[in-house]
Amino acid sequence: MDVIDIDIPFDYRFKCWFCGEDSHQTIEMNLSKIQNNHIVNIPICDECKSYKCHKEVSSLDKLRELVKEKIVLRSAKELSIGANWTEQELQESDLNGRAFEGFKESGWKIYLVAKDRVNFCGWELCVGGIPMEDLSNSEKFEFDGLIFTSFISMLDYLSKSFSLNKDFLRKVLTVYGNHRAIEAVKFCRLVNNESEFSRKQAFDDLVESFKEKEALALRNKKRDVLELNINIDSILPVSIRNNTIPVCPIHWAMNNGVIDFEILDALEDDFFEVFSSEGDEQAFKLFNALEIYMDKRLSSPSWRHKQDPNVALWEYVESKCK
Repeated sequence: MDVIDIDIPFDYRFKCWFCGEDSHQTIEMNLSKIQNNHIVNIPICDECKSYKCHKEVSSLDKLRELVKEKIVLRSAKELSIGANWTEQELQESDLNGRAFEGFKESGWKIYLVAKDRVNFCGWELCVGGIPMEDLSNSEKFEFDGLIFTSFISMLDYLSKSFSLNKDFLRKVLTVYGNHRAIEAVKFCRLVNNESEFSRKQAFDDLVESFKEKEALALRNKKRDVLELNINIDSILPVSIRNNTIPVCPIHWAMNNGVIDFEILDALEDDFFEVFSSEGDEQAFKLFNALEIYMDKRLSSPSWRHKQDPNVALWEYVESKCK
């Protein structure tokens, strides 16, 4: 069976395809797009080869994933420098002693070397100028400038670097999503040292808050496409405790589907932009009047059904928003 050497760009001569470190040896792999069962030599460094992942799998994509996981685990201490410091914070820290001075001097450089190895993505695999296998579409996971080839690899890094409960972090990531890993880590750090019961309660609260946000987003989406076109002449002013709520803010609220305070808060800037021509003082008075009206409608169902002169119009608006 023939063994073929892949094309190696000039800048990557004697470099490991997996991590970019110096390499003077290869491993043999079967690429899926090479016909006649040809085998290719893939450059690899001593450390990446020592993991022996190439003896476990035949897929180059899976091999790269396993090797990267090993690199992350082996480099956990070095990577944690970047997780807990910035370069400026490290230089300006008050660490004393010969060992600490050495850490301040070289710690960031050590982190950057480890980061570059984790992020190194190899070069396009070609033989005689012909692309052999495209691995560019493989799923990647990113956190604060570090790129991981698998969710497990990112999870291991985050749990060790930030001393987080791995199972708890995994659950929180399912809520935030992999693209919001930084927020997930921040959340976990708030309750990481609490009891298991406290973490469960915090997770349940997190899930509930996301459900509320999703429900609000859905309502906002529906509201954005509303075309209610309520006729302003069909709206009556409302009197509440010696306060008169004019027709114009009620008209704005109806046409924008403002059926509760969450939506009103979200559209507050829009309200003041619409009524800016009235002057700041008058716009605030109109907004305050609308708040009084909304509070009465939401807090007193009996008043809403018996005394609100615009109850029929509001029922129509609510039917379109829910």
